Amino acid sequence: MSSLPSTSRFWIKTALEMAQDAMSTISKYQAIHGDVFKLAMAGRTRYVVIDPDLIDEVLVRQKKKFQKSKTYKELLPLLTGQGMIGTDGEHWRKHRRIAQPAFHKKYLATIYEQKRKVVDEYLNGMLKQPQPVVWNHEMTMLTLHVVTQALMGEGIKGDAQAIHKAMDGSLNFLIQMALNPIVRATERFTNRRKEFYRQKNYIDQLVDSMIATRRREGNDGRYDLMAMLMTSVDEETGETLDDEALKSEMLTIFLAGHETSANAMSWGIMSLLQQPETFARLREEVDAVIGQELPSFDQLFQLSYTRQVADEILRLNPPAWAVGRTVLESINLGGYDIPEGVDLILPFYHLHRHPKYWEHPNAFDPDRFSPERMDDIHPKAYLPFGSGPRKCIGNHFAIIEMLLILAVVAQRFDLELLTDTVKGQATLTYRPVSDIMVRISPRRA
Repeated sequence: MSSLPSTSRFWIKTALEMAQDAMSTISKYQAIHGDVFKLAMAGRTRYVVIDPDLIDEVLVRQKKKFQKSKTYKELLPLLTGQGMIGTDGEHWRKHRRIAQPAFHKKYLATIYEQKRKVVDEYLNGMLKQPQPVVWNHEMTMLTLHVVTQALMGEGIKGDAQAIHKAMDGSLNFLIQMALNPIVRATERFTNRRKEFYRQKNYIDQLVDSMIATRRREGNDGRYDLMAMLMTSVDEETGETLDDEALKSEMLTIFLAGHETSANAMSWGIMSLLQQPETFARLREEVDAVIGQELPSFDQLFQLSYTRQVADEILRLNPPAWAVGRTVLESINLGGYDIPEGVDLILPFYHLHRHPKYWEHPNAFDPDRFSPERMDDIHPKAYLPFGSGPRKCIGNHFAIIEMLLILAVVAQRFDLELLTDTVKGQATLTYRPVSDIMVRISPRRA
């Protein structure tokens, strides 16, 4: 049996490398060790798997031998409670069955008008701001407004900046606890945990108030995700979500539903503006299919090249750059014996840029998703929303949002990119941490 290659025995070195720059660290060791290797880190060794067929084995073919990673299950419930994102087993299956209808494409069509109105108003407002704008900040605020409208059927009640700051700060604390051994060892001696609970309590009170108001007012005539989650019934058990479970899923939607889309539209607009001919081609399609009216739900799915652009954005910067799994029983994976209890890291970011499966993997090339070239793509090498039963429940929501924003931006704006390079940071997502400066003006032609 082959011996699994490993990083340095000095685990503190590897742990600090991962905390500082997880993307580059995994890339470095992949170049040295290949597509399966050990990451010696504090607390427990992690195994990295970048081979598409082995990832499929973990997520699909032998899924019962794995569960959500211990890191997710230990830390995320501190913020979101016992929602889908941090649980397993029958509890997760019940929540998934209840929530799934709210994310079917058919239901999303009924709340599309609300989403379209938010995008229309927010993008119009951006033209009135001092120029240039910090594009990644604007996309964060826009997607927060979109997910709030979709969830509640109305706009944000309160300070959107404060809500984002609390969500971002509390989530960042948990990610640092997961990745940085120094933070985990010292947080009890600092104010970090106190600040985390202050931010968490702010978010909890906000969501509790939303739920209490809706319970009083009822769901008659409501077409939003909260109404669907409140009234949906598990067909197997006849159960519904109580208030605590509802709160957990609402927090999950808030956290996952705005940052992932904001990151995609931040990285994506930078790629588009670095290739003016690609943006021009997207605009030509939008003009031909939609014209200058706001796009209808059905029209979005007629934008074939715009969809290729969205797919390529998600290839280069998938919503979740990696997922984790814990091995429930010893298994042979790709010729390597993997013991029970270890954690696996499945980095979609690196899979999507693997030179074995992608020609010019770091280039922004929407045509790789054209019908003529689709057969060139390994069927397991493109997983922007994961795979298997735990595939992201919000995948349709995210694609609709991306297509809508891309279309309206192309209709309304002329844009000038003023930033050459942007530093990214791996948290739960892969986000830009420096400003993407863009000058926007009304479209001239």
